[in-house]
Amino acid sequence: MTGHREYKIVLLPGLDGTGRLFSPLLSCVDDPSSLLVVRYQDLPADLDQLTEQAEAMIPEGQAVILIAESFSSLVALRLLERGKLQIAGILFFAGFARAPCPLLLNLARFVPATLIKIFSTNPLLVRLFFLTNKMPLSVFDLYLDVVRGLPSEVLKDRIRLLHGAKNLPSIRTDIPFGQLRIRGDLLVSKRSTTDLRTLNPALFIWEVDGTHFFLQTNPEKSLQIIREFCQSATGSTPV
Repeated sequence: MTGHREYKIVLLPGLDGTGRLFSPLLSCVDDPSSLLVVRYQDLPADLDQLTEQAEAMIPEGQAVILIAESFSSLVALRLLERGKLQIAGILFFAGFARAPCPLLLNLARFVPATLIKIFSTNPLLVRLFFLTNKMPLSVFDLYLDVVRGLPSEVLKDRIRLLHGAKNLPSIRTDIPFGQLRIRGDLLVSKRSTTDLRTLNPALFIWEVDGTHFFLQTNPEKSLQIIREFCQSATGSTPV
């Protein structure tokens, strides 16, 4: 490992909120405890409540780089807005600043929670929608196990939260931003890059081939990108 441990890398989870889907990434790190994994409560919550849960897990006064996966992009931006943390940079994996797929999210609002759970855990539907045919079986099984363990109402509530994120945050910042833009991601459009550039014109971009689950299917490449971003943002790499 290289660099000084002047800051902590904090992993903010996707829609599941458990942090368990970071397991493939953590397996590539010599010391997984060097990264802090945020976990949200398995309860319906608004954006401020999720943000407070994340804040409560981060040591006070600790400088951090946030790695925000998908859903947690909104949490990372709200953390920045609240100004209670010493944020040295934010790297967005399949991330966005507002509702990423408005039409789909609008339709999902009218689907009962139990049906959302069925769709999210049906192996065939998941493979078709997320193009996970290249996902290792162990990772695919992990995804199914994680989502099957979530209450249906929590899934529904987080989709509602995404749908409600229609406007860009008001913040404008020079804190380093990075985005992993994934060709083949059916959920996050190129508009997300324009939005993030509005918040910070000096946006670092990594463009890769893959799907929405790039971090899970390409953990070594993801770790490399995290290191590159940390180096660009702070001049050191703590992992």
